[in-house]
Amino acid sequence: MKPFQKTVMFQENGAADPQAQIDEPKDERTEFESHLVYRIEEQLGMGGMGTVWRARASFLAGPGEHDDIERDVAIKVVQGSDPNSELSQRLIKEARLTAKLNHENIVRFEGWDYIKDTRSYFFVMEYIRGMDLHGLMELHGLDKAPMQTKDVWRIPDKIIGFLLFSVGNALAYAHNYRFETGQVGILHRDISPGNVLIKTDEGVPKVGDFGIAEEMQNIRSPSEDREVTVCGKPGYIPPEGVANPKSLDARSDLYSLGVLGYELMTGLRPDDPMEEPENLQQHVIDAYMAATQKKLVPPHEIVQGIDEDLSAIVCKLLKARQEDRFQGADALVDAVGRQYLFNKRYGPTKAGLREYIIAHQDKEKLSSDAINVLRFLKESWCSRTGVFQPYRLTKYAENALAQGKNPARI
Repeated sequence: MKPFQKTVMFQENGAADPQAQIDEPKDERTEFESHLVYRIEEQLGMGGMGTVWRARASFLAGPGEHDDIERDVAIKVVQGSDPNSELSQRLIKEARLTAKLNHENIVRFEGWDYIKDTRSYFFVMEYIRGMDLHGLMELHGLDKAPMQTKDVWRIPDKIIGFLLFSVGNALAYAHNYRFETGQVGILHRDISPGNVLIKTDEGVPKVGDFGIAEEMQNIRSPSEDREVTVCGKPGYIPPEGVANPKSLDARSDLYSLGVLGYELMTGLRPDDPMEEPENLQQHVIDAYMAATQKKLVPPHEIVQGIDEDLSAIVCKLLKARQEDRFQGADALVDAVGRQYLFNKRYGPTKAGLREYIIAHQDKEKLSSDAINVLRFLKESWCSRTGVFQPYRLTKYAENALAQGKNPARI
């Protein structure tokens, strides 16, 4: 038996880069070599930890040279970094956490490699063909709201309800997952529009980017050489994430999800100032002061027509005190599913989300008759008006905005 070997080859614009041999594991596994080829197609994003690319991967699917199967994957790379650097270690940690999670509403882990020549770690994930929730809001013009209401369309309550239901399911799984240590679960700590993706062809929302996720026991009892610090995106960080990061728990991710739900409904983040703050630190402080010292205005009092029951669910997620929120993601899923979606006969469906997005992406090409026959319109949505609901502010919200104030807090 000889050690398992694997060769990874990158190609860009059809030209192959020199092959880079992966370090050989110490244990003996098999007698064959596996060759994976990743053809880089486009850059998907860049963040503090690294760059994400869409690549065409070639997988062995049989013994012959013509048995390779190609499909798209996403690759997250830390370029030119020492393997022992903080960034590389964080990427390793993210890969380990993501690899343990196997859930329909979480982006799937597919593999891991280290390119010796470029000293670059990378891991491979499921490629999501679709959009993130920033894209969904832009599709409706909500990125221009609330200062502009022309050509802005509300995301219907049942779509928002299904998104909350799906992300809640993903968080319930992650929070309650038992790791090999016997400890319970991980916190995502970065629930935000860019980290919730919609796989359009299946109508499945998926949570991604566990780059700053943490196992719960590491937050409760951090080691001596590390401390729990404020992390996350300004506007989505829960109050306890600023006041006492060691007190973060499952309810903290739910607060961030509440911010996301409020934003999907109104185009506003409840704790953001209307003017851009001088720096990120000031933004975090302002958001903390707003969350703890000002009253939250329910979404249905900002935008006309929002369902009050769904509005109340989002408001409960945004309670300043952890004990006043849902006490777990499973409780949120129950509230959204049983008390809202099923009780109102909406029924969360992947087909509904898929067809809704397709209708919006191609709305200029669709006739009214074509829209009417979409499956998710069987009951109450039987007209173009039902699909494309205008965004109308309440009088209170209009007056607050005219004074340069965020109407979400008073």
